[in-house]
Amino acid sequence: MDTLNPELLENEREMLRQEDSGKPSIWLILEDQRLSESYQAYLELDGYQVLSAVDGGSPPGSDLIITDAPDCALDKVRRRQGGRISGTVFLLHLSEEGDARQTHRDVAERGYFSLKRGMRPRKLSAQVRGLLHRTGQLVPEGRRFRVGDILLDRSRHWVMAAGRTIDLTPTEFDLLSIMMAAPGQTFTRMELLTRLGGNSDEGSERTIDVHIRNIRAKLAEVLPPDQVIKTVHRVGYGLYPDQVGS
Repeated sequence: MDTLNPELLENEREMLRQEDSGKPSIWLILEDQRLSESYQAYLELDGYQVLSAVDGGSPPGSDLIITDAPDCALDKVRRRQGGRISGTVFLLHLSEEGDARQTHRDVAERGYFSLKRGMRPRKLSAQVRGLLHRTGQLVPEGRRFRVGDILLDRSRHWVMAAGRTIDLTPTEFDLLSIMMAAPGQTFTRMELLTRLGGNSDEGSERTIDVHIRNIRAKLAEVLPPDQVIKTVHRVGYGLYPDQVGS
């Protein structure tokens, strides 16, 4: 199974842990490690504090549990985790069917919400935001990033380069977010694809090249060609602060 670079993930999460005070916290209990990594990386970009069961440890003060466990009643999840879950916690369950009839109002009454398994990270994050808002929980501002002359705001979904607005598709926006969140890091195509929640076949990996080419073309309209995404031969792509303005 292809997974994200553990050292890369840990470096990013260490920085995030230093910013996590007061953020809504989510605990992921998923069997699919690749999907768990994809959800965790995306939710962290959107401003949540996320702990995966793979990471170990207890989820202090979790506001939401996301699990694909077959037996998902909240009290049983509590028992399964040795009673470490306490307080007001909502459960988001991922199943093969989901429940199209439910509303976010239901979770305030039941503490339980069911979604279809395997949804893309962007859609899951939108559902989490709506669920927490409906139940009166704190909803974080999306993170903001600056690398040289490029500014990106996830909550407003805009990008500026050299003072001009850049129009990106949702996938292009997410890819640029991933690289701006870790300037100086080189991502393989598989790592980028995993964070987008895509499939691991070569055809899907090559779509990353197409999206990167489109982002480069749009940024190159306002930035010099050497101040955009860099290709690292036989490795992948990255944004490097010493190349992107000052």
